[in-house]
Amino acid sequence: MKKSLLLGLLFLISTIGWSQTISVAQADKAGSSSNVISGAGAYHALEAIYLDAEIGASNFIGVGNEIQKIRFAANTNSTGTFPGSIAGYSIYMKNVAAGTKTFTAGSYSLSGYTLVYTGALSATSAGAPYSFTFDAEVTLTTPFARTAGNNLQVLILRNSGIAATGYAWDCSNGNSVDGGTANTSRRYNGATQAVENSTSLSVSAFRPAIQLIRPVSNDATVTVDGATLPTASCFSTPQTVIAYLKNSGTSTIAIGGASVKIDVTGANTYTTTVNNTGALAANASEMIIFSGINLNNAGVNNFKIYSTMAGDGNATNDTAAFTITTTATYNTYPVNTSAETNNLVFQYLKTLNVSNHWTLNSAITASATGAFKNTDLTDSIFPKTGTRFYVQDNYSGANSTGHSSVLYAGCFNFSSPANISFWMTQDNSLNTSLDSIYVVVSTDKAATWTRLQGFGRLSASALLPTWVQQTVSLNSYAGQTIHIGLEGVSKWGNVIGVDDISVTANAPVPVTFGEFVGVRENNSNQLKWNTYTETNNQGFELQRSVNGTEFTTIAFVPTKAINGNSNSELNYTFQDKASSATTYYQLKQLDKDGKYAYSKVVSIKGEKPTRFELANLYPNPAKETIKVTVAAPKAAVVTLTVTDMTGKVVMKQNNQLTMGDNNIALNVAALNAGNYIVRLSCADGCEYSIQRFVKQ
Repeated sequence: MKKSLLLGLLFLISTIGWSQTISVAQADKAGSSSNVISGAGAYHALEAIYLDAEIGASNFIGVGNEIQKIRFAANTNSTGTFPGSIAGYSIYMKNVAAGTKTFTAGSYSLSGYTLVYTGALSATSAGAPYSFTFDAEVTLTTPFARTAGNNLQVLILRNSGIAATGYAWDCSNGNSVDGGTANTSRRYNGATQAVENSTSLSVSAFRPAIQLIRPVSNDATVTVDGATLPTASCFSTPQTVIAYLKNSGTSTIAIGGASVKIDVTGANTYTTTVNNTGALAANASEMIIFSGINLNNAGVNNFKIYSTMAGDGNATNDTAAFTITTTATYNTYPVNTSAETNNLVFQYLKTLNVSNHWTLNSAITASATGAFKNTDLTDSIFPKTGTRFYVQDNYSGANSTGHSSVLYAGCFNFSSPANISFWMTQDNSLNTSLDSIYVVVSTDKAATWTRLQGFGRLSASALLPTWVQQTVSLNSYAGQTIHIGLEGVSKWGNVIGVDDISVTANAPVPVTFGEFVGVRENNSNQLKWNTYTETNNQGFELQRSVNGTEFTTIAFVPTKAINGNSNSELNYTFQDKASSATTYYQLKQLDKDGKYAYSKVVSIKGEKPTRFELANLYPNPAKETIKVTVAAPKAAVVTLTVTDMTGKVVMKQNNQLTMGDNNIALNVAALNAGNYIVRLSCADGCEYSIQRFVKQ
């Protein structure tokens, strides 16, 4: 049985002098939720408790020191439109006894609460996690004063009747003193409006990160949107960093009244100072651009950006600090790396969705006591080689379905042919948890990633965790400078081990390709390619795909070169009687000594379907899953029936189709080895379509 991971908590508390900007948030960036602040339903209610120790015992105490603003941190997982206005809010605050730290499920009461705000919540942007940088801010219509020694309880009601979808908010897990287990909030999301003393709120340890603010007269704030900056990449040209100078006070900042300075130290150095060029009214901001920053030298660059203004009454928001690592650029191949501490090439992390599950440098030794094993693994995982391996830990994260993150290396620049190979573990337990590893590349300094090919952890034949080698072509990125990574996607299954990664490129080209093209003619796909030179060539495997990532060999075309060697142009053709569905093709060129290289991928767009048809079925033969492409002239429900060769029905599956190509997976792992037939039928009596496959 799975066990939830107890997350260690570290909270940020600003308590310098009489500072009145207090953040209560997790410093370890442990999570976010769409069911707080905005909520997923048409109506939303939430109560949360923040401790006196977290806010600071002397902050916002008494008249004249009231809380005047609150801010929430929108997480970068948000898909909502920024800036956005979320209507229908009523926010309440009250002081509660120091011993009141948790909630039980039940209804809320307005007794003792002060209504501090009514109106819309303006969600300006999703900044770096827990940064409270241009996220969502509310100016209280009734400032609220805390009572010394008491905790602060906040009630948020959203009564707009319109679901505020697409927003996610940074949260803390418990409070700063309970180890992350206390139910520090309770909430309701539903289709009907929450009613005092009636609507039940369910408890949760997930509590919204919050910032409490009392503006002072003179207050210049400097921020940097870290989400726009790479944490680790290679650089060959001068870079630009954008900061924001904001007037967080109540008095106007005159032209030139504040300065912003940037200092870069470490592997590269840079410094300059810029003054504001326009007058800044309260809450106004000015973009400050620092350009011409040289980050070409490999190593860690320490950035410090800070504002200076005469009479600034709040020093806690004057400085933004971060680091950017300049990575190596690899031009000599092969690049081989394991997970040993003295040989780390893949060492950088990028979270794509919710949280990271990669563990670097796990101290796994080749012994029964040091090997990795969780409860659901049938046996321990040992390193493929050496004493360590990379762990994609999908098992320990609580409810971690859908989390994805990338383990990546510095930059690579190569000419074709090129590929990446690595070893990963497979097992046959937790067969409903289809975790996977994708080879991904980035052409924009690790900002976005493109999946090339994926590999599942689950293997019905892997009775014990076993190592398998995977290889993916990188040929289509020849001539570019790219990052290469391994994206781990969690479905809350067992861990996946990765070891012995190798990137090979710039080897002597066995075949010089000319064109590789394909056209649709006479209800079939016509493939043509030519070569200018061939050396030791055995021939070409023609591979087909319906999604552009997973290919199956459909034919072998032998070389026309005498003894595999030629210095003159040779032309090849192949006719594939594929369906009208869009189809992708690539060539796998094979040397006589077993080496191989891939061509580019070409696609052939099919005609609009005129009937329901089983367009493609792959892989064939199949071990665990077959993927069926169904071409549909209209949206409809169809039935896929699998029979053995005697006509006995062994599987039946209904599927809702949309017009065009539809990709459907059939789990055939439980079928006995042998020949089977897949038949497509419709409720309205469409023409049958049949495909045959072999179960291994």
